[in-house]
Amino acid sequence: MAEVKKLQRMLAELRASSQSEHQLVIEYTETINNLEARMLAPRKQFEHSEEMLNITVGKYRKTQQLLEEAERRADRAGGVNVVRYSSTVIGGGGELSVGVGGRGVTRSRAMSVSRETSSRRMGYY
Repeated sequence: MAEVKKLQRMLAELRASSQSEHQLVIEYTETINNLEARMLAPRKQFEHSEEMLNITVGKYRKTQQLLEEAERRADRAGGVNVVRYSSTVIGGGGELSVGVGGRGVTRSRAMSVSRETSSRRMGYY
């Protein structure tokens, strides 16, 4: 008889322990779900920023390539380089400016762009 009561008491303790552990599992699951939900917004924002960065870098590389091609054409043309400028003011006509050597404006911009890229690689920006 004493043995049966002892086993019944152990069974009751194990059931109580099992119920409390089950409750902890439920609480931990809820906590994990809440944390995952909180992480979702920054993760999406990061992915969007990364996509925008890739698009911007692609545009920058394309512009750099076009600039270098224009520079090569200007170097080959030599002599006098004609640059057209049209005004956006209402009633204003376009102006025409002439540069000698075909390298003035283009070369300074290329140097500025190359300085920017090397500075960014070095971590100055």
